[in-house]
Amino acid sequence: MFIYTNTPTTTKNVLDATDAHLLASITLEGTNFLANAQPILSNVPANIVATLSPLKSKTTVGCFIGFDAEESKSHHVVPIGKLSGIRFMSIFRPFRDSLQPGVDDNVDLCMENGSTKVIGSTFQSCIYMHVGDDPYKLVGDAMKAFGKVSKTLAEGGCPPGIVIIDDGLIKPEENYKFREYESSKSPNKKGMVPLPKVQGMPPAESHREMVDELYQGLHSHLESVGIDGFKVDVIHLLEMLAEEYGGRVELAKSYYEALTASLRKISKGTALSLAWNTAMTSSSEQRPFHSVVSCCHMVHCAYNILWMGNFIHPDWDMFQSTHQCAEFHAASRAISGGPVYVSDSVGQHNFELLKSLALLNGSILRCEHYALPTSDCLFEDPLHDRKTMLKIWNLNKYTGVLGLFNCQGGGWCRESRRNESASQFSAMVGCFAGPKDIKWSNGKSPVPASIASIFAVYMFKKKKLMLMKSSDKVEVSLEPFDYELLRGAILSLVLEDDDNMVRIGVKGSGEIRVYASEKPMICKIDEAPVEFKYDEQMITVHVPWPNSSSLSTVEYLF
Repeated sequence: MFIYTNTPTTTKNVLDATDAHLLASITLEGTNFLANAQPILSNVPANIVATLSPLKSKTTVGCFIGFDAEESKSHHVVPIGKLSGIRFMSIFRPFRDSLQPGVDDNVDLCMENGSTKVIGSTFQSCIYMHVGDDPYKLVGDAMKAFGKVSKTLAEGGCPPGIVIIDDGLIKPEENYKFREYESSKSPNKKGMVPLPKVQGMPPAESHREMVDELYQGLHSHLESVGIDGFKVDVIHLLEMLAEEYGGRVELAKSYYEALTASLRKISKGTALSLAWNTAMTSSSEQRPFHSVVSCCHMVHCAYNILWMGNFIHPDWDMFQSTHQCAEFHAASRAISGGPVYVSDSVGQHNFELLKSLALLNGSILRCEHYALPTSDCLFEDPLHDRKTMLKIWNLNKYTGVLGLFNCQGGGWCRESRRNESASQFSAMVGCFAGPKDIKWSNGKSPVPASIASIFAVYMFKKKKLMLMKSSDKVEVSLEPFDYELLRGAILSLVLEDDDNMVRIGVKGSGEIRVYASEKPMICKIDEAPVEFKYDEQMITVHVPWPNSSSLSTVEYLF
């Protein structure tokens, strides 16, 4: 369970005297869950139990939450307390547990495993709750605690063979693109119609003890015809077949073990499994045909990564370079820290936009971190409050980047249970942005930002250079589906005191703009003099493509 709340911080400790050195705490007292002595869940039922985690640090502590039920069942939904009057953001997770909204402000815990033959009534460690004062380190600390639990298992002689992180989002229903479709003659009929020849027949499922024969037989045939790698997809359909086979966990274990053994034996591991990949889409599929849904996708990616970025490489999914909001999406992908790819129709490409994202050799200039929402919009709604700008930050080797996006105008509709346009919220919004929005301590820069007294900030769309102190802020107003980037990127930097020279390593081609308090006497690229412009304390030089992946050396002699 990951719920980020903006409860006030207090030094009052609710743990016993032996834990008095801890500055942060979370515990169950009476009918309230307390974080730093502040209630976050009230009216907690009597069957909910909390066990303090033995894994503590000097600043954070967590606890495991479970429950007892009167009857053993395969599917439990129990309230764990009321979440009322607190701004929050949440991201959901043999039984699988997930959180769901209950009635009268209750937060319900759902436990189920996909088979009515596997039942239970006592679950002591369903949820892990963690408390801390830094939202960007909080989830990482919680994941480290989870890692320590796995380490404890290994040290005790019971190493886990595979750790499955279940995001709780899998749905056992037909893909959305096939819903409400029967054939080209009657596309308006509800649901999918089974083929007459398979109607009434049991699912074509291999028995658990024969799964290895299934995979090795299939893969050996592929190998015999020269195929040395393949993609595995749609394996989540197993959960619809789990009733007679011990539930989804036991069934999945058999298939995963058999698939892994086959891959090692036949393909030497050359396979892509979309269920196991460390690069993972950070939201539901991007649907480029709907501008509002596209904005929802961006917001969901930014907030989901606060959790998911701690154990996967985030992927913001594709976009189309000719879409009306293509530049809007391209800007978010450029600073996301993940891969950049498009899903264009054949022959329909915006090459000018694509060239601004990728170098001529196909590589990209990827940020070193993954993009996250700034602290001032963590508990706000950048989709329907007519005032909040989506602000996301990331880090480069020496510098940072800040993206501002007006995503107001749509989002999740509880009535239709889908993302809908909400034009009444679509309006110009403004915000303040500055160097302090970037969490410099999360990076690995050889030059700490804390020693910088002045930041040279370049506004990408306005083509404006500003000098800002750490505490300075600039006000930015944007129309719906508009954006701005505040940035800078240096790969290497050398100062030559004796020669009054600055040498910069640059990757790629195009225009490079550098702040300088005075005009240089000469500029060189790879030791050859080049023309340059100097205007409003900004040096502009065109850097040609070096025909290799190596850096170009740009020198400024003063």
